[in-house]
Amino acid sequence: MKVQLVFILFVVMLFFGFYTPEAQGTSISFYSDGTIDEPNVYMNVGIWNDATVDMYGGAVTNDLAVNDESTFNLWGGLASEIYNNSMVNIYGGEVTSTIAMGPSTITNIYGGTITTSWSTFYVSTSATLNIYGGNINVGGCSFWGDKTVNIYGYGFDYDPGSYVLTGFLADDSPFTLNDVDNDEYQRINLIPEPGTVLLLGLGGLALLRKRRN
Repeated sequence: MKVQLVFILFVVMLFFGFYTPEAQGTSISFYSDGTIDEPNVYMNVGIWNDATVDMYGGAVTNDLAVNDESTFNLWGGLASEIYNNSMVNIYGGEVTSTIAMGPSTITNIYGGTITTSWSTFYVSTSATLNIYGGNINVGGCSFWGDKTVNIYGYGFDYDPGSYVLTGFLADDSPFTLNDVDNDEYQRINLIPEPGTVLLLGLGGLALLRKRRN
């Protein structure tokens, strides 16, 4: 069942990887640096070339696709589904559905809220997912192939009967990953570093102030 869901997700990722709508209606494409903020509400967002897009507020209600050599930074607002084909950094805001990562991509989670009742993290071959902080409680994960999943924190506990991984992240936030089977659990690197995120968080706040000013 998981394999079928993964296949369907990557069909969607490929579609958005090649679909390039210009800004019209409730969809927009960024080919250079830009921002999303109140009162912006888009259905679909595509980020291309080497553009960096910062989201401080507003909402993307359907799909946000990060392509080519681009970077997406989420500071605030709501992003429903993120399809990462490049680089994603989550410092704040909310993700309400899926974070799907294509090959050789990087997703860093320093904060924000990611809470769902279904599978959220899809990490494919050679992709890297780093989780340092945030409010994370998700219904399921799919980790397969030669990829890297790093969770920085402490107090880790895995129940092989219910397939639930819990603990505290480096920012002291509790987290819960459901539906993590034994094979997937073996692919996760649990790294006890409660102080690491403080330096990263200070750097992120400094960057936010700089961009705001």
